[in-house]
Amino acid sequence: PDQVLDVGLETNLDDLKVKVVHTHGRRGEKYMTLSHCWGPRSHVTTQLTTQCLVEYETEGISLQQLPNTFRHAVLFTRELGVRYLWIDPLCIIQDDTQDWERESVTMRSVYENSHLTIAAAASPSAQGGLFPFLPPKHPPHNISGTTPDGKPFELSASLRMDHSGSKLPLLKRGWAFQERNLSPRTLFFAEREVLWECKTELDCQCEFGGFYEEENMKSWHHLLAPETAAMSRADKLDQFQLWHKLVKYYSSLELSVKSDRLPAISGIAEVIRRLRGLQLTDYYYGLWSDSFPFDLSWYQLVPGAERHSGVPSWSWASVHNQVHFPFFLWK
Repeated sequence: PDQVLDVGLETNLDDLKVKVVHTHGRRGEKYMTLSHCWGPRSHVTTQLTTQCLVEYETEGISLQQLPNTFRHAVLFTRELGVRYLWIDPLCIIQDDTQDWERESVTMRSVYENSHLTIAAAASPSAQGGLFPFLPPKHPPHNISGTTPDGKPFELSASLRMDHSGSKLPLLKRGWAFQERNLSPRTLFFAEREVLWECKTELDCQCEFGGFYEEENMKSWHHLLAPETAAMSRADKLDQFQLWHKLVKYYSSLELSVKSDRLPAISGIAEVIRRLRGLQLTDYYYGLWSDSFPFDLSWYQLVPGAERHSGVPSWSWASVHNQVHFPFFLWK
């Protein structure tokens, strides 16, 4: 990233201030990223603007100024011994259109190179915090005793957690879909437990698993991996179908700013472009040159959705609605 937050390594939190620092293209420094719901703009009480840029660089931002989710992310980053953290409202100048346009196209590298993405999955806004934990619906039942041969034993039994990803506000958001699937590893702070995801595993505290049964918890990591692409490179239809599946799911997600329809998936599009061996000029508003006739076949199950005037009408990104592709293309 061009800018990150220096969360400091001091042990005294009373006077802790985080500072915006320029990376000047330096590589090798470990940093973490935050994936979160903005919620109402009024909940994002601290944002980076042209007016406060110098102040945040020199004097810093006190913990008390930060909304709960940002403050918790700073403290958690420090706990892991990582010095730098990237949070979009504090690392992209919010009233500078050029800065936003420049930074929005770098989301792939920002999240791909992150040491860990902190996902405030259960918080609907920046004020929700990382830890809106509810007490367990059914506390574990512990039993201890002694076996007939005199050996002590302990047993703990609990009911399976509700792993419904549809109940997690963050997983309904379009930007979060990209952030999660570009990150090498993500820690989700859910309502009653913490969930771990990397490129090979998806696990939880309750150890029951079962995430892949939930559409919202489905991971695309294995499909976006270079080794998977190499195996299917000979079959072009497999590559076309992967993009259609991604678009179908992504188009069902929410965006606060409708014009973000293409920017919010641009990082994944860049991964797909490289996997398919295409050039930058082979991507046209969400469609690809080598599959253009197939990509044009999108349709809405419920027509009549609002259209985005800045995108050609032949692009699926021109409608604010979930789109589908004819299944017979893959028979």
